Amino acid sequence: MSIACTLTGGDQADRIEHWRRLLANALGQTPLDGGVRIGLPTALAGEVAELAAAEQQCCAFFDFTLRLAGGELNLEVRAPASATPLLAELFG
Repeated sequence: MSIACTLTGGDQADRIEHWRRLLANALGQTPLDGGVRIGLPTALAGEVAELAAAEQQCCAFFDFTLRLAGGELNLEVRAPASATPLLAELFG
């Protein structure tokens, strides 16, 4: 699988900024094998799902899991080892 984003420079910068604004609301973060789990307010579930789906279109190497359970929203993001720097840049 190719580790490349298909967005152009300006669109890529906008997407990164959108993630940063969203993740500024994070309630916590836990490292996972090959990724990270980010706790977010449940009110952001729709926006998180839309952004993850959009990200999947340009960066198919990311694996997103969105879990709503017990009044909590968790976003899990995983990527191949070769994409670890990009994972860390976008998701901390």
